[in-house]
Amino acid sequence: MGYTQKALRCIFAGCMLLIATGTMAQDHEYLDLVLEDGSTLRYALVLPHHFDPQSEYPALLALPPGPQTKERVEAGLSRYWGREAAGRQWIVVSPIAPGERLFFQGSEKFIPQLLDAIQERFLIEGDKFHLAGVSNGGRSAFRVALNWPERFHDLIVLPGFPPNGRDFSRLDRLQGIPIYMFAGGKDKKWVAEEERTAEELKKLDIEAHLEVFPGEGHVPASMDGERLMDLLETLRPASPVAAQSASESAPVPAQPSAPPKVGPARGHLVIVGGGMDDPVILETFMNLAGGPDAPLVVIPTALEGDLTEDLDRFALPFREGGFTDVVVLHTRDPKIADTDAFLAPLLRASAVWFGGGRQWRLVDAYLDTLTEQAFHQVLARGGVIGGSSAGATIQGSYLVRGAPEGNAIMMAPGHERGFGFLRGVAIDQHVISRERENDMVPVIEAHPELLGLGIDENTALVVQGDRARVIGASQVLVYGNERLQAREDPPWLSLSPGDRFDLATRRQQ
Repeated sequence: MGYTQKALRCIFAGCMLLIATGTMAQDHEYLDLVLEDGSTLRYALVLPHHFDPQSEYPALLALPPGPQTKERVEAGLSRYWGREAAGRQWIVVSPIAPGERLFFQGSEKFIPQLLDAIQERFLIEGDKFHLAGVSNGGRSAFRVALNWPERFHDLIVLPGFPPNGRDFSRLDRLQGIPIYMFAGGKDKKWVAEEERTAEELKKLDIEAHLEVFPGEGHVPASMDGERLMDLLETLRPASPVAAQSASESAPVPAQPSAPPKVGPARGHLVIVGGGMDDPVILETFMNLAGGPDAPLVVIPTALEGDLTEDLDRFALPFREGGFTDVVVLHTRDPKIADTDAFLAPLLRASAVWFGGGRQWRLVDAYLDTLTEQAFHQVLARGGVIGGSSAGATIQGSYLVRGAPEGNAIMMAPGHERGFGFLRGVAIDQHVISRERENDMVPVIEAHPELLGLGIDENTALVVQGDRARVIGASQVLVYGNERLQAREDPPWLSLSPGDRFDLATRRQQ
């Protein structure tokens, strides 16, 4: 384990030595394709949950973001086209760029051989693939579509644009291929490139759709796997929606709805049960913040001891993880937390991270202060708040394990209020790795109105409004009085990576 990973686990989990004990439930496998030149192309393959080799399936070529490594392939599968696609009976192929040459820097030449291999093995709907890419994968997707337009039904980029001027001049080759482009409004450079591309496509009478999400970062968080797959379903050749006009087949903006009952009205939460081995957790947090340049405030206050010497050490793992604008904020004195000078960094922050330790220290320093109000204002501006271990528990309205005397005490008078980013919720952490599965039961028995969430290590619950989804490597356990009254065994619902849950209705989606 390298220094960066050790440092990340220290700040995220409260400087405890953690050893991963579980493996992620896989909806995909990795295969090697021997190419004509004798080299090898490795790719991830997702098959439908109820796969029948005699049946025909829609197929998606999904090009990953960033350096297009295996880690980035995994991130794309986790966020967009892994479990969601398999559950909808899709085949997904997501290749790793060989030799550090991206799929718009020469490696695209291998794509036809990959597609041929898939079509030799499976029956592909319409004898064509759907094509999507994220960031560098979006740029790659344009290059691939321009080189072999006859092989694709459509093109979706989140975000993406033609990699160079030559590709831009060849956009007329995309006649007959509907193109959907998405971007976060904060990334003005990529938005400008997509606007330029959309304008040119429309001049060429090519169906083009552009949606910019105001206040969101480079990869728009609102365009999640569920919405992406909803769009892809409309683009299937067998879909009646696909035969409608462009305006009818375009993504439908969300309609105004009632304010959320449990989660924040704006912004996102990333609630981690301790440990940070899975890179998708930090990557998700960074994307929701607005990208690497988003202002981040780190709060290490849950740790014990005098932290004032070299506070900057708590920023280091985040900088090494990609953040460029990091401020560390810490005090033990609520009077200081009530001053404008102390909370000033929070006024420009797009993201806040609460580190591990003991949650009562966060309560004693910040509860009912101007600084706590500033935390809520970060969400109100559309930002993201994350935290691990103690930094997870503090996000609920009811605080478990809040006793200064020891963390085995679940209900501690005087330390039962969290910051309430989730209302009517109690959050526990390390639940499976430390065998805490039953610890939440007496809390729900004493407070039957509460929703209990038990998050295991190296696992996160990502919340927007009342919608929650699981990412990472293990499970989230959900507790409610309904299950206790019904005497269900076990008295919790288990959610795995990719699963979604409605916090208001208390039902898995």
